[in-house]
Amino acid sequence: MSRVAEETTCTKCGSIKTRKYGLKILAGGKKAQMFQCKECGSYFRSKGMEMLGEPYHYVRFRWWSRVDLEQTEREFSKEFEVERKIYPRDEMELALRKDEREEVIVRADTLTATLSVFMAVLSQKQVAPFTDRDMELRKKVLEAYPRSRPTPFPWSFTHEPKFETT
Repeated sequence: MSRVAEETTCTKCGSIKTRKYGLKILAGGKKAQMFQCKECGSYFRSKGMEMLGEPYHYVRFRWWSRVDLEQTEREFSKEFEVERKIYPRDEMELALRKDEREEVIVRADTLTATLSVFMAVLSQKQVAPFTDRDMELRKKVLEAYPRSRPTPFPWSFTHEPKFETT
């Protein structure tokens, strides 16, 4: 029996004729994939997908010095896929930090880092365990952006979410 069939076998009658029936929000905000058996009509959670957390999302900061994005792009491109984003500007525009809109997007296996001169955003599109390359990217970003809050003042703390590794 395949892995998928084992995960979606009805817990009441043992049938593999099942269909997805949405997500159930559990205590602590975790999500579980629900299924409905086409044979007996009962509802159950999949064993393999029982606890689906939120995709990883973590923001890091620098306070006093800017990151040199050109140097960062060169350094990260040795090991990861790197893309540079430059957003349009207008001389007549009135905006704070309009000269700081450039970003470098770095992709490992499941983890993406969006880097700007003072802030980094680490994120995943889907919940997945971190690979060795993801862990290396995370380590480098946390070294370059050592702060977990946007200012030195004691407010607006962010905490790193839990994650799994392969």
